[in-house]
Amino acid sequence: SLPAIAIGAYGLLASTQALSALNLSRVTNETKDRVREIESFLGGVRKDLRFLVATPPFQGVVRARAGNGIDRETPGLTSTTYADWLKRANTIMSALMLTDSAYQSIRYLDETGQELSRIEVDQGKPHVIPPQQLVSQKQAIYFEASLKLRPDEFYVSPINLDSNIDPTLNDGVGDSRFIIYYTTAIFDASKQIKGIVVVTLRLTALNRFLNSANSRAVSYDLIDHNGQLLLGSQPKSQPQGQNSKQSSLGQRPISLTMQSQLKNRYPQLPLKTILNHAEGTVSFNDNQLLTYQKIAANTSYEMVLLQSFSEQEVMKPVYLFELVSIFIAIGSLGLVLLIGLPILRRIAQDQTNLYEKAQEATEIATVKVDELAQALNTLQQTQQQLIQTEKMSGLGQLVAGVAHEINNPVNFIHGNINYIREYSMNLLGLVGLYQKTFPQNDAVIEENIEEIDLEFIKADLPRLVKSMEVGTSRIREIVLSLRNFSRVDEADHKIVNLHEGIDSTLMILS
Repeated sequence: SLPAIAIGAYGLLASTQALSALNLSRVTNETKDRVREIESFLGGVRKDLRFLVATPPFQGVVRARAGNGIDRETPGLTSTTYADWLKRANTIMSALMLTDSAYQSIRYLDETGQELSRIEVDQGKPHVIPPQQLVSQKQAIYFEASLKLRPDEFYVSPINLDSNIDPTLNDGVGDSRFIIYYTTAIFDASKQIKGIVVVTLRLTALNRFLNSANSRAVSYDLIDHNGQLLLGSQPKSQPQGQNSKQSSLGQRPISLTMQSQLKNRYPQLPLKTILNHAEGTVSFNDNQLLTYQKIAANTSYEMVLLQSFSEQEVMKPVYLFELVSIFIAIGSLGLVLLIGLPILRRIAQDQTNLYEKAQEATEIATVKVDELAQALNTLQQTQQQLIQTEKMSGLGQLVAGVAHEINNPVNFIHGNINYIREYSMNLLGLVGLYQKTFPQNDAVIEENIEEIDLEFIKADLPRLVKSMEVGTSRIREIVLSLRNFSRVDEADHKIVNLHEGIDSTLMILS
C-alpha cells in the first residue's frame, strides 16, 4: 500500500503543478491578448496617416504651393487654388476626427515647421483653427525627426504632457494632457519633403479602450519604461466615489504623482525586474497575481501593461481538483485496507519464508565463494611458477646463443694478436734501420715524423698490443663462463666442478 500511496501522491502533485501552470498560462495569454489589442489600436493611427497623405487635397496643397497658389499640374483642375485644396484637406481631417475620438488634434505643416492647418477638438467637435492663430512647430519634439522620414515611414514620439491643455478638462478617464504624436511626411514628385502631417493621440482614449475590453483582471496599470504610472484602474472591489466619472473598473485620473500610488498598491513590486524583462508573472503576499507585458509595436517608446488577478480566482480550479483528489485518495485507501488486509498477511508470510530460504542459500554461496577464492589463489601461484620457469629457460637459451655468437669473432681477434705484435715490431725495426742508414732525411719526411710523433708510437704500440691481448683473453673467459653457466648443449646429468661454476657466476656478476 505504501508504494501505491507514494505513486498516488506523486501523481496528485504532478497533476496539480500541471493544472497550476495551465491556469497561469491562461492569465498570461489574456495579458498578451490585451497587449495585441492595444498594439492594433495604436497601429490604426498609422493607417489614418497613410490615408491622409494619399488623398488628393494634401498632394494638391503641395502642388499649389509650388505654383504660387495655383495647382497647374492636375488635368481639368488647372484653376484649383491653394485655398481650395486646403479647405478640402480641412474637411477630410475634420471627418477623420469625428470618426475617432482618440485624436486631440491634426496638424498639416510645411517643410519649415509652419502650420498650414490645424484641427482641434472643441466640446467634442472638430474645430478649424483660424490662420492668424497658426504657429510654427519648428521647436516641437517631433519636427526634426519627421524631416528624416522616408516615404511610408512614421515617427512616434514618447509620451508627453501637453501644458497647453487645460488640466481641468477631464473626460472621466484621466488627464487629457498626456499625449503621443504620430507623424509622417508628404513628398513632391522629386521625393523632397514638402509637408508633415501630425496626429495628436490622447492617452485617455487608450484608457477608455482598455476598460471596454472584457477581462478577468481585478485592475490594470500602464507604466512607461521609467516606471512612471500613466494609466490605471481601481480594483473592482473598491467602492467608487459618487461624484467621479468612472467606468466599470473605476478609472482614476492620470497625474504625475501616480508613481507613489503604484508603490502603495504593490509595496513589494519588483519594478526593476519588470522593466528589464519583456513578460512575466509576479505573485504577491496579499493573494494577487500580477502579469506584465511590454507594448513596443508601432512606437519608439516602450510601455508596460500590468494586470492584477485574484490568485484565489485563478487557482480555484486547482484547489477544487486537490480537494476532490484527496477525498478520492482517502476513499481508495480505506477500500484497499478493507479488501487487501488478508492478502497482505498472506504475502507477508510468503515473504518471510522466502527470506529464510534466501539466507540459507546465501550461507552456501559464501562457502562456495571461499573455496573458489582458495582455488584461484593456488592457480595464480602455479601460473607464476610456470612463468618464472619459462623465463629462466629462455634466459639460458639467450645466454648460450650470445656466447656462441661472440666466441667466433673473439677467437679470431685473439688468434691474430701474436701476428700483430710480430708485424708491428718488424715494421718498427725497419723504420729504425732507415733512420740509421739515412740520417739526413727529406724535409717532408721529417715534418711527417714530428706530426705523427714517431717516438711515442714506438713506445706505445707494444703496450697497445698487450692491452688488446688482455682484453680478448677476458672476453674469452666471460664467454666460457656463460657457456658453463647455461650448459644448454650438454647432457641432463653429469659430474661437474662446483668451484668452476661458482667462479663463472662470480665473473658474470662482476
